[in-house]
Amino acid sequence: MNSTFSKSELIEIEKQLSCPTGDFGIKVAENMNISNINMTLKTIETLSIQNQDSVLELGHGNCAHLSELLNNAKNINYTGLDISETMIAEAQKNNASLMKNHQIKFVHYDGAKIPFLDQSFSKIMTINTLYFWEAPVFMLNELYRVLAEGGTCAISFAHKEFMMKLPYVGEKFRLYSIDDVYELVELSPFEVSGVETYTEDVQSKTDEVVSRTYSIVTLLRE
Repeated sequence: MNSTFSKSELIEIEKQLSCPTGDFGIKVAENMNISNINMTLKTIETLSIQNQDSVLELGHGNCAHLSELLNNAKNINYTGLDISETMIAEAQKNNASLMKNHQIKFVHYDGAKIPFLDQSFSKIMTINTLYFWEAPVFMLNELYRVLAEGGTCAISFAHKEFMMKLPYVGEKFRLYSIDDVYELVELSPFEVSGVETYTEDVQSKTDEVVSRTYSIVTLLRE
């Protein structure tokens, strides 16, 4: 795939995708929210959120999609967790009115240890963060730990075959096929309860329209 961006620009885009910072990070996050919105809505749908659910989102970005999540049920307790302080500030700004009337909080963490008690959440979702997990098995174990018995975790990711063609995908990314994700889950206590796969045309971070295939893997804590 050709790109009119320089090598240094592509490296900066990759850096911002893994942890958005500053004004450019805010612009990248806005682009991510637009290009990922269908993926996000499908992931929310997969979770089948119910009244009084406690939802954790790992890597919420600017969280411009939060109203869509909250519209699924009543009295949802939402917690966003992100490694980017810039994204936490943006999420708080974007959802200031919602935070007045809903149980919402945004928390910063180090990308490894999840700072919550065991079985704190009934539902967990994460979209396009899998590539950046430095210790994938540890992260799965952490997600399992904070998920309540009977809870559901939805992990959404674009397929390796698609991602490897993108000009800004470099060393910061660890790419996965569905088989790779199954092998990863086998190293954790989770059970795979389902996989849904979709293909859609989206505008990439380098302003090209590309056909993206992605999957939502649903995990259960029994």
